[in-house]
Amino acid sequence: MKRAATFFSCFILSLRLFGQNPMIDSLLHRVEFLSKQTETFSSDTDQVNTHILLCLQFKNMGEYDKAKEHANHAWSLANKVDYKKGIAEAYLRTGNVVDLQGDHLKALENYFKAQKLYEEIGYKTGIGKAFANIGIVYQLLGDYPKALEYHLKGLKIGEELNFKLLIANTCGNIGITYYNQKDFENSLKYNFKALHMAEEMGDKIGIARNITNIGIVYSDQKNYSQALEYDFKALKMAEESGYKQAIATLLGNIGTVYDSQGDFPKALDHHSKELKIMQEMGDKTGTALALGNIGALYLKHHDLTIAEEYLQKALSLSIDIHDLAGQQQWHQGLSDLYKIENEWKKSMEHYRQSVLARDSLFNEGNTKKTVQAQMNYEFDKKQAAEKLEQEKRDAIAKEEKRRQQLFLWLVGAVAAAIAAIALIIFRSWRITRKQKLVIEDQKLIVEQKNKHITDSINYAKRIQDAILPSVEDMKKCFPENFVLFQPREIVSGDFYWLSRQNNKTVLAVADCTGHGVPGAFMSMIGNTLLNEIVNEQKIVQPAEILNHLHEGIVHALHQESRSQDDGMDITLCLFDHHTNKLSFAGANHSLFVAHEGILSILEGDYFSIGSVFGKKKDSFTQKEITLQKNTTLFLSSDGYADQPGGDKGKKFMTKRFQELLSSVSSHTATEQGQILRKTFEDWKGKKQQVDDVLLIGIKI
Repeated sequence: MKRAATFFSCFILSLRLFGQNPMIDSLLHRVEFLSKQTETFSSDTDQVNTHILLCLQFKNMGEYDKAKEHANHAWSLANKVDYKKGIAEAYLRTGNVVDLQGDHLKALENYFKAQKLYEEIGYKTGIGKAFANIGIVYQLLGDYPKALEYHLKGLKIGEELNFKLLIANTCGNIGITYYNQKDFENSLKYNFKALHMAEEMGDKIGIARNITNIGIVYSDQKNYSQALEYDFKALKMAEESGYKQAIATLLGNIGTVYDSQGDFPKALDHHSKELKIMQEMGDKTGTALALGNIGALYLKHHDLTIAEEYLQKALSLSIDIHDLAGQQQWHQGLSDLYKIENEWKKSMEHYRQSVLARDSLFNEGNTKKTVQAQMNYEFDKKQAAEKLEQEKRDAIAKEEKRRQQLFLWLVGAVAAAIAAIALIIFRSWRITRKQKLVIEDQKLIVEQKNKHITDSINYAKRIQDAILPSVEDMKKCFPENFVLFQPREIVSGDFYWLSRQNNKTVLAVADCTGHGVPGAFMSMIGNTLLNEIVNEQKIVQPAEILNHLHEGIVHALHQESRSQDDGMDITLCLFDHHTNKLSFAGANHSLFVAHEGILSILEGDYFSIGSVFGKKKDSFTQKEITLQKNTTLFLSSDGYADQPGGDKGKKFMTKRFQELLSSVSSHTATEQGQILRKTFEDWKGKKQQVDDVLLIGIKI
C-alpha cells in the first residue's frame, strides 16, 4: 500500500522566486516606507499589493502564520479604501494558506468570496484563478466531477484570454484529477501539455511541478527508473528555489518509489524527511500523507505497533481535513494490520469504512459526471469554434453583397460623372482658349517679378555676408575656431559680430526675431547698433553693451508707443587676451564652456533685447571666468536644438545638443565643426530646416 503526493498549481500568478530573504526584506522595507506616506488611494493599494506578495513569499517558505498575517493586513487595507481587487486577492491567498493547513472547507469559502468579487469588477483573470483553486479543493475533498468542472471553467477562461500560465497550471490540475481516477493516459496527456507550456514560458516552478506529477504516473505504471529520473530532476529544481512544500512532496514521492522497489531504508529515510518538513510548515494534508506512508512501510515489515501508531495518526488527520482518498487508504491499512493480529472485528470495521470512502470516490455516477464534464467542455469548445467560423462566413457574405451594391452604385455614378465632365470639359475648352493668352501673359509677368525679387534677395545676401566677420578676422582673434552658419532661407535673422579693441576682443552671436528678409533687416539694425556702441562709443563691457543695445532697438523700432514684440536674443563675450579673462552677458542666451569633457553653462538673463511695452528692462548681469588651456567655448542660437529630424521627426532638443557639445570638445576646432555639421545634416535628413542655424566654437 502506497500513496504518492501530487503537486497542485494553486499559486497561479505568484512570485517565481521562493525563499529568498533579500526579497522578503525588500518587501518589508517597502511596506514600512509606504505606511509613512501621506494617505492616498495609490499608496494604500500599493501597500495591499506588497502585503499580498509577502503572503506568497512566506507561504512558499512554509511559514503559514506569517503568510496569513500579511493576507489579513492586505484585506483590512483593501476594505478601508474599497479596493475590491485587493480584497479578492486577499481572500484568494488566505484560501491558499488554509488549504495547505488542511482546512479545505475554509479555503473553499475564501475562494468563492474571491470569485464573486472578481465577477463584480469584471476581472476575468481573477475569475480563472478562483476557478482553478476551487477545483483543487474539490479534488482534495474527493469530489472529482466538481473538481474537473471547475478546472475546465478555468481552462476555458485561460484560452479566451490566451493566458498561458493559467492554461498550463489548469492542464496540470486536470492531469492530477485523471490520475486520482486511475486514468493514466489522460493524466500524462494533460501533464505533458502543462510541462511543454511551462518550458516555453521558462517557468521553472511549473516545470518542476509537472515533472513531479509525471514521475508519479510513471511510478503507478511501475516504470520506476523513469519515475525516479523525473522526481530527482524536480527535487533539484525545488531545492534551488528553496520551495519547502515542493521539497517535502518530492521526498515523499521518491520514498514511495523506493518502497515499490523494496528498499525499506531509503523509503523510510525519505518519508521521515518529508514528515519533518510538513510538520514544520503545519501542512496537515502533507503531514497525514507522510504519517500514512511511514505506517504503511512498518506494516509491510510487520512492525505492527509502530505501524498502528502512524496509521491512526494519519487517519485522524485525514478525517479532520475531510480527505476521502486518505481515509480510504489508511482505513485499508488498519484493516490489513488488524487482520494480521487476528482482530477480525476491527479489521472488518476499517475495511467497511475503506469501501465506503472508495465508493464515494469512484462510484459509477462520479465517473459518468467526470466524463460528462470533459464532453461538455469539448462540445462547448467545438460549438464556439463553429459559431466563430459561421460568423466569419456571414461577415464575408455580407461584405461581398455590400461590395456588389457599391460597385453598381459606382458604375452609375461614374457614368453620370463622365457625362457631366464631358459637358464641363467642352465648356471649359471654349473658355480656356480665351484665357490661355491672358494666363501666359500673367505667368511671364510673375516670373519676371519673382526673378527680380530673388535677384534682390541674393544681392542682400552678398551685403549681409560682407558685413559678417571674415574668416581671416576670426582667425586673427581666435586661431582655433569654427563657424557653422546655415540660414533657413537665402538671408538670415541670425548673425555674428566681431570687434578688436586693443588687447581685447568683443564677440557676439545674435538670433533676431523672424528669419528670411524680416530677420535680415533686424540683423542689419543689430549690426549697426553694435558698431556704434563698441567701435564709436568704445563701450566694451558685455552687460553695458546689452543695456545700450536694448535702448537702441526700442528707440529704432519706436517700441515706446507700439505693441511690437521684435528684437533679438544674444550672447556677448569680451576676451581679454592679456589676462585670459572672459566676461559674458546674455539676453535669453547661454554660453557653453567645455573643459576636459565636462560641459558648464553660463546662463544669461531671461529676457530679450527689445520690449513690447517700450520700457527698459532691468540691467543685464555680467559674469567673468578665467580661461584655461584646451577649454572650448560654444556660442549658439536655438536653431540647432529646435530642428526636427530622426526616425520620429522630433526636435534635436537642448539636452542632446549639450551632450553632443561635451562629446566633441576634446577634438580640434576644425574637427568639431565637421562633426557638428554632419550630425545636423544626418539628423535633419530630408526634412525641411525650420530656423536659421548659427554655432561658433572657440578653442583656447
